[in-house]
Amino acid sequence: MVISFYHLDAEVRHLTKRMHAEADPETGALPDDVWERLDALAAEGDARLVNLACALKELRAEAEAVKGEAKKLRDRATSLEATAGRIEAVLEERVGPDGLNDPRVTARWRTSKAVEVTVDPKQLPELYQRVKIEADKVGLRKALEAGAEIPGAEVVESRGLIIK
Repeated sequence: MVISFYHLDAEVRHLTKRMHAEADPETGALPDDVWERLDALAAEGDARLVNLACALKELRAEAEAVKGEAKKLRDRATSLEATAGRIEAVLEERVGPDGLNDPRVTARWRTSKAVEVTVDPKQLPELYQRVKIEADKVGLRKALEAGAEIPGAEVVESRGLIIK
């Protein structure tokens, strides 16, 4: 269900529907003719730009509504998983060594092995340690802004349009 907060002209509404329906699901890429029509609408003046900005606000509002519903579903899933966990704990406590066997359900015990490390990993031989190295972007930014020259790192400025 699409909730319309803004009165958009028919062409802008049609174009936003096409953008939603025809965007590549993995990359978000749009067909060339959609981009061409967007450029043409933008070139037609402020009225069309206002319509596009309103379309953007409407899409963001719908996305927020979907996120809200997704949160409700995640919360419900978490609650169901917690209840299932409590039932599983009861079964683990009560099912005997022979398990359960019924036409509707089977429960049996299995044995598994896992390594449990009870010391600080630094106390293990180096052969059994992992080192994770990643860039300290905050430190790099401070150093670069203070005038340091660090090969392979630079502060890049970007612009973003704020639409409210």
